[in-house]
Amino acid sequence: MTGISLSPRIFTESKHTPVDKKLIQEFGNVQKLLRFLRGLGVTHIELRSVGMGDDPEDILNIASLLWNNGFEITVHASLPCEVSRFSESWPNLIPFLNKAKSEGKTTVITVHSATSGNDSDKSPAANKTNEILKLWSKEAKDLGIKIALEINRDKLNGDPSVTCKGVLEMLEETDPEFIGICFDFGHYYSNVKQKGEDMIPDEEFLRRVIHTHIHALENGKTHFPLGSGAELPLELYASSLLKVGYCDVFNFEPDFPRYGDRSFRDAIRTSISEIYAAQTSSNPFSASARKDYAAAIDNRYSSELARIAKEIKAEQGNAFWTLCPSGQFFCIDGVKFAVDPAFRSKNARNSAIANMRSVLEQADFILITHEHDDHFDLELARSLCDLPCTWIFGENFSPALIEKANLKKENVLSLPFEKKRTFFNAEISAFNGSHFSPDGTGVDSSMFFLTINSKKLFFPADVRDYGADKMPLIPPPDLMFANVWLGRGCAVNTSPAAYEEFCNYISFFSPKKVFLGHLYEYTRSNSDMWRYEHAGRIMDI
Repeated sequence: MTGISLSPRIFTESKHTPVDKKLIQEFGNVQKLLRFLRGLGVTHIELRSVGMGDDPEDILNIASLLWNNGFEITVHASLPCEVSRFSESWPNLIPFLNKAKSEGKTTVITVHSATSGNDSDKSPAANKTNEILKLWSKEAKDLGIKIALEINRDKLNGDPSVTCKGVLEMLEETDPEFIGICFDFGHYYSNVKQKGEDMIPDEEFLRRVIHTHIHALENGKTHFPLGSGAELPLELYASSLLKVGYCDVFNFEPDFPRYGDRSFRDAIRTSISEIYAAQTSSNPFSASARKDYAAAIDNRYSSELARIAKEIKAEQGNAFWTLCPSGQFFCIDGVKFAVDPAFRSKNARNSAIANMRSVLEQADFILITHEHDDHFDLELARSLCDLPCTWIFGENFSPALIEKANLKKENVLSLPFEKKRTFFNAEISAFNGSHFSPDGTGVDSSMFFLTINSKKLFFPADVRDYGADKMPLIPPPDLMFANVWLGRGCAVNTSPAAYEEFCNYISFFSPKKVFLGHLYEYTRSNSDMWRYEHAGRIMDI
């Protein structure tokens, strides 16, 4: 999971500073900023920082906006001046926390320790921090919170949280289920450089980490973006956390006033991409992580398909649903059809096939673009061969494979290329696909262009050769379904040229809207698994 820290001011126009205005102007408005972040794969927004005097209604409104846009929320707050219960110190956070807890959400709140102002005697500040955390630990479960004590950069101000030992001592007698550490990569690395601390925190420290702040150093100063010229052993710290089982947020913590004239948009994109790359190369979707992810997908697949089946039955307008990374179901002006429905997981097929039947039995026809098992599921086709719907293939699809699927001949239609065919009020054209890479690897495939009551949909399927001679001459589609592919084995280190080529291909057809598919196919290796960060870069271009 990846997050970014944003000031609550950004979401309240009347409170914008000049830097806030510059950030918003780069994107046009707050909604476009959030869409940009979601496209990059950002899942969490840290409100940095919430003040004790902030309006509770404003906080709740900001939280609702972020939740409605698909984000989870973390909070950067502070300790009170005196030892007191959390609910007494932060009454303005209680409405937000109550709402979050009612929806099953646990909120991580990062705080700094108290400081004494006297660097020769940090014990009063350490004792005070420990007393507050012990008190808050007792309330945490009821409030639905976890508190992360941040390791800080040493400013020689009597801060006891500038060493791993100091942080751990302040956590003594607190419940580790609710009180942990915010590992600030930039602060820690600053202390390494200035004070000669160990390059990697010890394991006891790492195992208590429940949140992170990530920013780079420039000329010894912290809170700069990642990327070229930035100084931070990002991959080293990410891998250290992942090795001890860390599975929480990797949070980019920018301080935009320090960025000067540089592009905030570029700084965010580059930094988030660097964080993703560090996670991937440090622990490239490990076997255990992949197994857990697969289990989570498989376990919810059946209920998702059951929900989709009910929605299709009730749908009176125009809609589509995602059935799998490369397959969809459509209701367009009364015409119902599916494209490339498939299970690639045996577990998912076994648990969800009945509900996939409930979906596909409502289809007038099913389009199949090519024979790869994430597009044409032979076992699924065999189990549904009794359905009355028509299976439509391009002329180059293997007759032997159709025969293996036990599909009835009267329910199979092979479309010759570049010939229009009207079927259930849908005018369908098939074209020779571009699934062969320039090196010659690939399979025969078909593209489909549909017109239903003037609505135009284009399905180029998996494209491996983006050459102009491979582009069919079609009118601009209202909706184009583009499966993300930026080079074989290139999902970890993707070249800028590959993004440009893919985006040029999409732009050639001048679609009104584009749907990006083939994301998070967990059966693929990391180097061939396309993810939100790839889709986000494509969206931005």
